[in-house]
Amino acid sequence: MSAPIECAWDGKAFTPVSPYWVRKAEKEFAAGEIVHLVQHEPRSMASHGHYFAAVEAGFQNLPDAIKERFPTAEHFRKYALIKTGWFNSTELAVGSNAAALRVAAFAKAQDEYALAVVQGSVVTIFTAKTQSFRMGNKDFQKSKSDVLEYLASLIGVKPAELAE
Repeated sequence: MSAPIECAWDGKAFTPVSPYWVRKAEKEFAAGEIVHLVQHEPRSMASHGHYFAAVEAGFQNLPDAIKERFPTAEHFRKYALIKTGWFNSTELAVGSNAAALRVAAFAKAQDEYALAVVQGSVVTIFTAKTQSFRMGNKDFQKSKSDVLEYLASLIGVKPAELAE
């Protein structure tokens, strides 16, 4: 997936807004290529920075019994994304509980943030969805809100208090 190219709509066609964006489009696309356009709403850097600062502050205030499960605020953030539904998952039936435990251990070794759940001979591996700048602004704001609400509930404050 390529980065967005800034274009202006003139009523008949989308045109890159500057020579810089023309060069980017020429590198990315072939003449005559059909491209599916999706509006990209840029993410506020202030909102982005605020989110990570709030996660760090909330992480520092987690009860010890919860905090000790996570080496860093980043580990907690990824866990919170999974717990609030912002995840990708893979379910594997591997034949035995012993094999499922080995697959779970392998998954954790491959991605230290992954959550692997074993039920009998089935292992489900959860990974947090990325909150990179490729995530649309709407999804970022929703995932941010979900994670901060979850974190606030664990430390016994209202999300607005955590946001401050």
